[in-house]
Amino acid sequence: MRSLSSGIRAVGKIENLSLGGCRIQVGDRHTFREGENVEMTFTVRQLPLRVQASIRQLHSSDAVGVAFTLLSERGRSQLQALIEELGEILRDQVESLIQYQSSVVAFPAAPPSSHPSPTVGPSQKEPPGFGTGPVPINRRPS
Repeated sequence: MRSLSSGIRAVGKIENLSLGGCRIQVGDRHTFREGENVEMTFTVRQLPLRVQASIRQLHSSDAVGVAFTLLSERGRSQLQALIEELGEILRDQVESLIQYQSSVVAFPAAPPSSHPSPTVGPSQKEPPGFGTGPVPINRRPS
């Protein structure tokens, strides 16, 4: 992203992308001002896409909201395809997570061991949950 008036440059991560604009999380503090016109270049499927935009919101010292002001028809088409593709990826991830969560079942208690367990005396207490079987752990879907 480069200011058309001052030449200030920033590199950042695009968030909340739409055909109308986006929020950009920039790596360093910036000095952009609301209403300032900028030129942005980002890559869509290995093709650079250049867009002119206006700073609409200053979210913090490291994030800005921009509205696209000049976008070619080819650029608009590329951006629309990218938004649709990202939506499909997100839907697939959500579906995978739902399937994973519904497939997780309680583990059965461990079968009795052939080794005798130590005897617990009257003054000794077993820790809570002792002997109830495996404790489930949080896992990410693969």
